Amino acid sequence: MENYGMRHLASSDRKTPLLAIIGCGLVSKLGHAPALEFLSRHGLCKVTYLVDPNLNRAREIQMFFPQARCVKSIDELDLKQLDMAIVATHHRLHEQLCRKLLGAGLHVLCEKPFCSSASEAKGLVELASKNDLLLGVGLLRRFAPWTAAVREILQAETFGKLISFDFSEGRFGMWPTQEFDFVKRETSRYGVFLQLGIHITDLLIHWFGLPERFELFDDCMGGLDVNASLQAEFANGSRGTLRLSFDRSTKQRLFFQFEKAWIACDTVNFEKLEFGLKGSTALESYLCRKVWFREIPQLSRISASFSQLFVYQLLNFFAALNREEDLLVSAEAALSSMQFIESCYAQSKLMKMAWLSSEEEERALALRGAGL
Repeated sequence: MENYGMRHLASSDRKTPLLAIIGCGLVSKLGHAPALEFLSRHGLCKVTYLVDPNLNRAREIQMFFPQARCVKSIDELDLKQLDMAIVATHHRLHEQLCRKLLGAGLHVLCEKPFCSSASEAKGLVELASKNDLLLGVGLLRRFAPWTAAVREILQAETFGKLISFDFSEGRFGMWPTQEFDFVKRETSRYGVFLQLGIHITDLLIHWFGLPERFELFDDCMGGLDVNASLQAEFANGSRGTLRLSFDRSTKQRLFFQFEKAWIACDTVNFEKLEFGLKGSTALESYLCRKVWFREIPQLSRISASFSQLFVYQLLNFFAALNREEDLLVSAEAALSSMQFIESCYAQSKLMKMAWLSSEEEERALALRGAGL
């Protein structure tokens, strides 16, 4: 198992980055802020600005960082007094915010989805490279213990060759958002396959590479897709299905069928890995990063809850700042996922919905073609 950022923790000459959190919604409140507060208590970072047009939201997060200033816009930041920024706004704003921050010489960790389009993402990748700056993307599941375990099993062919996979994720109200911009055509270009699927497509590419053949079916009828199903086949002959939904419950797991056994990852519990051999009952295993650092005993056996994955992500980013390790999720990797998702959307078809009459299906196809 990778122990992200552990070399950085052990370094005696590590730099303490000064940073701003830009966007103080739920992902900052539930993820970034608790993780940064934990790390700042141990001298690993210092949050100096909280930025949100709604100052009340910024002040809610200020309880974690009493010394941080709350401002409405990045125009109020003293950029020369910052090393990096975390961009956690709606993704329609990511490109303009990241471009300004990178242009000012700041390293950036941007939430997912990276951008509204692959062309926007490519422009930011080029700008970060030109300015020799770090640009990471918050595809958090790369830091889940089962992500590394699955990759090791695939590479070592522990249970033989992979035959098939069946991934499903989604349930109504799975993210307790304060706003619903993510399902509005006016504010979002794509629906569930981008916004939820970005996590799983990133893992697919990380584990298998890009598929040789793929086909996307969704329920878009001129608005945004709320349900989507991807069928994909890879160079090694394995094939499978990814099902995503914003409005119905799914199994919430990633299932792999190998020649000799099967394994399943729980998309809610990032430590839980189920497996079963042929003819045996299912077994459960709980993975945990076995690390030890004498200055921070809490990290000696840290579990992989949602908020703790943010700790791993930030430790990796800080270590990359110190040139001690590479970014696990670089902007280049996120760009590859964005490009694949756009390719899928460009060829997508209306999924079969048995409750539609032939007339309703014709109308749905017409609306889909018109983009209304």
